[in-house]
Amino acid sequence: MSESDSAKPTQQSQGSQGAQGARGASSSPKPVDLQALVKTVQFAWFVGHVLALVGSFFYLLFSLRIFKSPSFPKFWYREAYVAIIFTFSIILNQTYRSKPLTVQALLRDDNCHYIFLAFLWLFSRPSFFTLPPFLVFSLFHVLTYLRSYLLPALGHGSSSPLSAQIGHFVTGYNDRFMMLAASIECLQFVRLLFRVFTFRKGTLVQFIIYVGFMKLRYDNSMFTRTIVKQYEVRIDSLLANPAVPPVVRNGWISFKNSLAQVFGGHRAAN
Repeated sequence: MSESDSAKPTQQSQGSQGAQGARGASSSPKPVDLQALVKTVQFAWFVGHVLALVGSFFYLLFSLRIFKSPSFPKFWYREAYVAIIFTFSIILNQTYRSKPLTVQALLRDDNCHYIFLAFLWLFSRPSFFTLPPFLVFSLFHVLTYLRSYLLPALGHGSSSPLSAQIGHFVTGYNDRFMMLAASIECLQFVRLLFRVFTFRKGTLVQFIIYVGFMKLRYDNSMFTRTIVKQYEVRIDSLLANPAVPPVVRNGWISFKNSLAQVFGGHRAAN
């Protein structure tokens, strides 16, 4: 598979910060020959994102029992995560094949965080709740690639109505969807914590790994830190009501202090 400088995915991180890079890449589409385009590494990366969206869509349909099959839901779930891992593998290969691979670099790399998480969910019991953050990234990368490369190759320049609509959507909704993805990741933390407290089989290992993931996201993602702060302010406001028993407020403060020890930040006073 050949590779062209104008169609390499190395400039675009797939994580929460990466979608901002995707948004910027869509600002100056260049005409590309279609036959040459499909031979690039980035086209394979694009196909991986499309397959991730397709697999997630069919998994949702089977999960909602719109279609009934005992084996297909798991198949589409696995297909989605294999596609997700494939796209991250391309990014990581492009990123580190020409520079030293260090632990420090991997800990700062969104793509490393997310491929590790994708492997965790791939070998876990299927749950649609794990997919939305990845779907957000795939959606924006697919749209960006369409506008930047595929549409120009099909004769639709940046001035075409479809290209303009895609550009408007990506520019206007990128940050909102990144916040949504970060919010779902935080809710996933709460979901796993609840499953640990209710002694669900296999959840403790998932939770420990996910705590490490969230620690990295908190350290590296502005969106994650913003969402965590928003949730903290909302819960503080709710528990400030005099009708709330002191034991509940003290429990929340203890919980916040425990999180502060793990993720960093100030300790709340009793």
